[in-house]
Amino acid sequence: MACGKKRNSGGAAACAGYGRELWGRVRDAGPIILFNLVLSLLVMELFGTEYLMTTAGITAIFQSRRDRENRLPDFAGMFCLSLLLCALALAATLHVGLCILLNLAGPFALVLLQSNQFAPKGYFPYAMCFVFQELRPPQPSAFGIQLLVTAFCTLALILALLLHARWVRRPASGEEAARQSLLTLAGLLDRMADGEVGEPMERALSDLEKSLHTQAAVHRTDWDGGRWEKVFDLLGTLVQRAAYLASDAARQEGVLPPEHQEVLRQLSGLLREVEASGGGGRAALLARAQALLADTELPDGRLRIFYRGFLRTLILLLQRAEPATGREALRPAFWALLGSRLRDRIRLDSFQGRFALRLAVVMTVSCTVSMLWDVERSYWFPLHAFLLLQPSYEDSARRMRTRPIGTALGCLLVSLVYPHLPGTYGAFAFAFFMSACMYCATPGTWNQPIFATAFALTMASMTTDVPVVVYYRLFCLLLAIALVLLVNRFLLPTRRVDQLRRNLKTLLLLHRQYWDIIRVTLREPVDLAVTSEILTQFHLIYEESLDDLAQSGLPDQETCRALLLTLWRMFSELEQIEYGIQTGAVEPEEYLFLDALAEEVGERTYPPQPGILKLAPRVTFQEETVNGIFRRYMENLLQMVRLYSSDACQALRMRHGPVEEILSSKGTAPH
Repeated sequence: MACGKKRNSGGAAACAGYGRELWGRVRDAGPIILFNLVLSLLVMELFGTEYLMTTAGITAIFQSRRDRENRLPDFAGMFCLSLLLCALALAATLHVGLCILLNLAGPFALVLLQSNQFAPKGYFPYAMCFVFQELRPPQPSAFGIQLLVTAFCTLALILALLLHARWVRRPASGEEAARQSLLTLAGLLDRMADGEVGEPMERALSDLEKSLHTQAAVHRTDWDGGRWEKVFDLLGTLVQRAAYLASDAARQEGVLPPEHQEVLRQLSGLLREVEASGGGGRAALLARAQALLADTELPDGRLRIFYRGFLRTLILLLQRAEPATGREALRPAFWALLGSRLRDRIRLDSFQGRFALRLAVVMTVSCTVSMLWDVERSYWFPLHAFLLLQPSYEDSARRMRTRPIGTALGCLLVSLVYPHLPGTYGAFAFAFFMSACMYCATPGTWNQPIFATAFALTMASMTTDVPVVVYYRLFCLLLAIALVLLVNRFLLPTRRVDQLRRNLKTLLLLHRQYWDIIRVTLREPVDLAVTSEILTQFHLIYEESLDDLAQSGLPDQETCRALLLTLWRMFSELEQIEYGIQTGAVEPEEYLFLDALAEEVGERTYPPQPGILKLAPRVTFQEETVNGIFRRYMENLLQMVRLYSSDACQALRMRHGPVEEILSSKGTAPH
C-alpha cells in the first residue's frame, strides 16, 4: 500500500512538473501565437487566404526581435528590407534565369550580412520572408497587392513590437544591461575581498564574462550597435582581469592576502559609482580613475599589474561609453561596414562563406525545380529543403531524422481528424490550433513538425483530397532530404569537429598575434583598445569552441576541454606579460632579450613545433612577478603541446601538416 502511495505521489509530481513546463512554454509563446493569429485573420479578411504565406516570415521576425531593444532605425530597416525582399522574391518568379540568379544571390547575401559564428541563425527570419513569398506568388497583375500585404504586415509587426515592449516585457537596453553587469562585477569583487576564491568564484566570473561577450555578439548583428558592442567587450575584459586574479590566488595561496582586500573594495566602490552615475558625471569619474592610476602606489607584483590593468580598461570603458552625436553617430558608414563584413565573411574558410554557398545552392536547385515542375504545391520541395538545411552539419543531420517522423505523424493526425471537422470554420480553427502548438514546440525536435505538417495539410485539404496531399507532402520531404544530403556531403560541409578544428587554429594564431603585440609594446605604447579587441575575439571563439566540443561527438572530450582551458590560461598569462611591460615591471635592459624570445615563441606556437620547449631554461627576468607569470606560461605551454599532440586531440590538429612526436621526451617544467 505504501509503495502504491509512493508511486502515485511520484506520478503526481511528474505530472505537475510536466504541467509547469507546458504552461511555461505556452506563456512564453503566447505573444507569438497571438500575433500570428491576429495577423493571419486580418490578412485573410482584407486580402484573401492566398496571401497567408507572408505572415510566416513576418512572425519569424517578431519572434526574433521581441526580446531585443528596437529603435527607430531598426523599424525603418525592417520595413525597407521586408519590401525589398518581397520585390526580389516576386521578380524571381517571372523567369527561370531570374529565379536562378536571385536565389543564388539573395540567401547568400542574407547569411553574410545577418549571421555570424556566434549567431549562426541570424539570417533565418529575413530569409524566410524571401523564400516563403517566392513559393506561392500571385499573378504578375497582383504583384502590387502582394507588396501592399507585405507593407501592411510589416507595419503590424512594428506596432506589435512596440506594444510588446510596453505591456508584456520591455527588453533591457544596452545601457541597462551594462549597468547591471557593473553591479554584478562589483559584488563579485566584494566577495573576493571577503576571502572567497576557488571554483565557485571562478565559475561565477566565467559565467558573467560569457554573458558579456554574448551581449557584444548580439550587438554585432545590429548595423548601429558599435558603441554597445565595444562597451560589452571592455566589460568582459574587466571580468577577465578579475577571473585571472581569482584563479591565480586560488592556485598560489588559496586565499587573497590582506593588501588585496583594500584594493578590491576600492575598485568595487568605483564600479558602483560608475553604475550609479547613469551616464552623468562621467568626466569626474574619468578624472578620478586617471588620478588613481597615476597616484596609487603599489609594490611591484601581481596586484600592481592587476590594479593598473583594471583601471586602464575602466578608463577606456568610460571614454568609449560616451554617446555618439552629430556626424559621429552615422559612423561607420553603411557601405564601409558592408564592405568590411563582406571581406571578413566571403572567404570559404569562414562559417558564413561556407554556409551561405550551401544555402544558395539548395534554394536555387529546389526553387528552380519547383518553378519548372508545373504541379500544384510543388513549393513544398523548397520549403522542406529550406527548413532542413542548418548552419552545422550535425543540426541538418538531426533534422533529417526528426522531421520525417514528425511529418509522418502529422499526416496521420490530419487523416484521422480532418474528415470529422465541422466545415470550413472548423478546419480553420484546427489549423490555427496546430499553428499555436507549433510555436510552443522546440524547433528541430521530432514533435514540432507534427504541428507544422498538420497546419499545412489542413489548409491544403480544403481544396484537395486528404490522401493526395499526404502522399505529396511525404514525397516532397524525401526529395528535399536527398538534395540536402547531397549538398551537405559534397559542398563544403561544416561539421562541428571541423569548425572546432578551425577555431583551435584561430586560437593558436591569436596567441602568435599577441606575441607580436608584445613586441610592438617594447618599442612604442599600444592602445588598450587593440589588446581588448584581441582578448574579446579570443574569448568569443573560446566559448564557441566549448559549445562545438560538447556537440562534436568526439570520444575523449575531457582531454580536448583541458586543451582549450590550457589555451585560456596561456592567453591570460600573455596579457599579464603585456601589462607588465606597460607598468614597468620589465626592465629596459631586458627588452632586447624579450623581443627575440617573443619572436621565437610566437612563431613556434602557431603551429606548435618541435623544439619550443627548449626555450624554457633560457628565460629569466629581474622582476620576480614577471618571472613567475612567464614560468606559469611555459608550464602551460608544455601542457598544451602534450595535449595537442595526444591521440585524443588528433581530430583537432591542423591539416596542413601532421604534428607527430612533437615531444621527444616528457620534458621538464621551467625553473
